[in-house]
Amino acid sequence: MNGTKPISKKNVELSDLNNYVFYLLQNMDYTENKIRTKLKDRFPLQPELHEDCIAKIYSLGLINDDKFALRFFLVQARAKDGIQKIRQKMIAKGFTSETINDTLNSDEVANFDFLRNAISLRVKFYGTEPFTDRKKRDKASRKLLGKGFSFDIIGKALNYNFEEDELELGFTDSNY
Repeated sequence: MNGTKPISKKNVELSDLNNYVFYLLQNMDYTENKIRTKLKDRFPLQPELHEDCIAKIYSLGLINDDKFALRFFLVQARAKDGIQKIRQKMIAKGFTSETINDTLNSDEVANFDFLRNAISLRVKFYGTEPFTDRKKRDKASRKLLGKGFSFDIIGKALNYNFEEDELELGFTDSNY
């Protein structure tokens, strides 16, 4: 259990489950799987009511895993994580593999500029000077790999020439 005290009485009604889910959703978004887990933890003796509760919140439009997954992706991408790191976080958050794949194959994800994020992190941790030391370059590569960027993006970020390519991405001294 996740710190939630289970309700063991048998006379729990659907309205009790609905109120609990409304309480959860007023503070943050949840995936359908997480809500199911919370209901099982809180109301273990009433599994027959769980489906009715899920159907009710769907009918009210309170959960939509596809929209939540896209919002979650955009927030994580703006926090300068790469696709692989975001995928790991989405799995931990309880998204289904189908929802994750649909989100990561969407137009919004395809149009997101991960190179800009990788270059920004490179500048933040290692500056704009070209890498002359192999160990420092390898360390930067591991750092970006740990943030979930692909090898292609990492290579481009590490080889980015700030004097020649500055106009292309629009980096200025004030953006660092």
